[in-house]
Amino acid sequence: MAARAGLGFLPISHEPFDLVIPERHLRTPAVARLLEVARSAAFRFEAATIPGYDCTETGEVIDAAA
Repeated sequence: MAARAGLGFLPISHEPFDLVIPERHLRTPAVARLLEVARSAAFRFEAATIPGYDCTETGEVIDAAA
């Protein structure tokens, strides 16, 4: 957002963020659609236009129980 406002951006650290979804909801149509969008080329293209965001792992499902 800083770049859109004409401000400089100096990243000082990398912080990963995870979306936690209870396993019982993982196979619902809404979550399936969310993952479909997050994994899409269109979403990745749009996200790549925002400086400072890394979406290379977006849409990856991590099984914490494994």
